[in-house]
Amino acid sequence: MLTKTEAIILNKIKYSDNTYIISLFTREFGRIAAFVRMNNKSKIDQKPAIFFPLNIIDTEINFKNTSELQNLKFCENKYILTNLFTDIVKIAISQFVAEIIIKTIKEQCANKVLFEYIEEFILKLNNKKEKYSDFHIFFLRDFAAIEGFEIYNNFSE
Repeated sequence: MLTKTEAIILNKIKYSDNTYIISLFTREFGRIAAFVRMNNKSKIDQKPAIFFPLNIIDTEINFKNTSELQNLKFCENKYILTNLFTDIVKIAISQFVAEIIIKTIKEQCANKVLFEYIEEFILKLNNKKEKYSDFHIFFLRDFAAIEGFEIYNNFSE
């Protein structure tokens, strides 16, 4: 079933010369893995550079419930996130956040609240001009609250 959805790229692994396996967090399906084939003859100009961590893309996925790996038919950038992949501190923060998401979210079910929070976080990080070196700490705090293990300041003296 060919489905259009928004997705956040978590990581990519080179599978062969022109094929990648990418890990996505989608709005409709949750976390999934997908094949991406890069063809030189294709009308769709997909470059491997589009698959950097925490990039937000619009996709068409050939989704099958019986398969662990889905086929990504088409993708394009939803937002132009130039600040996110040109600033070295923001690159490090995005790598960290992507790894946290990969390690904590294992299920393949939709979580629209979490998707919208991560999307909002990425856009804020991209647009932030200064004082963003501790932005990942705020992400962890809010991520923990959304996932159900909120951190409280109720310690004893």
